[in-house]
Amino acid sequence: MGESCLSLLSFPLEIRFLIYDYLCGTEPECFRMDMYPVSSIAFGPPPRSLLLSCRQIHTEVQHHYYSIATLRLTSLGFVQPRTAISSRALFMIRQARRVELVLQWNVFFPRGTVGPAHEISTRNRRWLQDQVALIVDEGQNIKTILVSLRDPSPWGDWASKKPVLEPLELLRGRAYFARGEVIASARAEKEITVRLTQYLHDLNRSLVSS
Repeated sequence: MGESCLSLLSFPLEIRFLIYDYLCGTEPECFRMDMYPVSSIAFGPPPRSLLLSCRQIHTEVQHHYYSIATLRLTSLGFVQPRTAISSRALFMIRQARRVELVLQWNVFFPRGTVGPAHEISTRNRRWLQDQVALIVDEGQNIKTILVSLRDPSPWGDWASKKPVLEPLELLRGRAYFARGEVIASARAEKEITVRLTQYLHDLNRSLVSS
């Protein structure tokens, strides 16, 4: 164990956590398509030199990092088989404590055109089904799930969103649900925000009762 490692371990754990926070990047780290379904993580990774300093610090840093950073999974209009997920993306999902599921509408077709609303919802539902299955199989450490909806189209409303979210029922009681970002038309945004908040509150009831 190196001298620098021993020096760092001489600080109380709370101070070490503050040091780890300082050393991690403050800006989100975005990923390319080869990291599907992971699109970004809330903070940049800790320095490699810190992770390599010693086993105890490596364990502490990794646990702390994935305790505070939110892993974002974003629907992009297609679904890849589980076997296509990279080992790094799978590792991050296994380590994550917080994930954000971002469902997008009106992003799967060329700008200026309108895709069939039912087709977009079908794609989003299938994508969500796959992410829920992935969380059930690999995300045993996940404690919090944020749900974000993005639909700036003028026809978007809660009635078209609720059926898409039904796969979340399989995660009832496994994690705490929270509302993330809601982007919608001026006409629909308030209703979708209120209804989504209530929907997730209902999912959390079994978690509270248990």
